[in-house]
Amino acid sequence: SCHCDIVQDSVTLSPPLPQWKVVSCNCSICTRNGYLLVYPEWSQLHMKSGEDVLRDYSFGVKRNLHKFYGRCVNAV
Repeated sequence: SCHCDIVQDSVTLSPPLPQWKVVSCNCSICTRNGYLLVYPEWSQLHMKSGEDVLRDYSFGVKRNLHKFYGRCVNAV
């Protein structure tokens, strides 16, 4: 979820996480935050709330589309 819980989701990975390819992205956001990524199928993502407020972000050659919510009201 996001900081303010407006956007809530869950992912069910199959096979389990240790069997997935883990990617270390070199964009400024992922590098700054130390994110490691896996790319599940859309069918494995379950949006609980907030899908309608997500915005798109893409960089470089624009192969991957990232969704985010940039207006958390209770961000820490």
